[in-house]
Amino acid sequence: RDIGNPSDLDHYYPVSRHKDWFAGHSWAGGVGYNGGTRDEESTSEAINGYYGLYLWGLATNSCSIQNVARIYLATEIQSAKSYWHLYPNVTDDTPYPEASFRALTSVGQIMNEQAGAWLWWGGLRTEIAAIQLLPVTPITEWVADPEWVKGMVPYCSVEFNNSANDAWSSYVYEANAVLDPQTAFKQLMTATAVDGGS
Repeated sequence: RDIGNPSDLDHYYPVSRHKDWFAGHSWAGGVGYNGGTRDEESTSEAINGYYGLYLWGLATNSCSIQNVARIYLATEIQSAKSYWHLYPNVTDDTPYPEASFRALTSVGQIMNEQAGAWLWWGGLRTEIAAIQLLPVTPITEWVADPEWVKGMVPYCSVEFNNSANDAWSSYVYEANAVLDPQTAFKQLMTATAVDGGS
């Protein structure tokens, strides 16, 4: 009930704790968090939270929890594709008209007043892409849409074959499986480290 309460009659928990229905996505931090405005970094963590809610609905045979989880999942995945996944060749129906920004392929952080290809701790290409993929679960196949992966993997490839970065690269390799499973498998087998969330 804490993140996806299906009832507005519940006096203990809100219906939507993290979800911003106007923006269409969840916020990781509220107003005033980290001395700034609302922010969201990892859409996939929010997606997996709602995926867990859906699985809880299945396990408890609760149609109302399954249904509320479905709407959370659908809007969160669509928001990830709209705001965090960048498609360099898309010129219409995008919140980012600047071609140079879309060429970055992944947004790392969105706040009320800004979006950028950076994270709280760094700005490596593989980190920024990976934070939109972890943890890898069955719902990741819906998150790693082929059109995004098609641009993201080559963009991140300049950071491959770096043992210090293999843990982050492992997420990009796994995402590549939606396009090229054999290459993705070979990349994972040669990685010196695979992150624990993979």
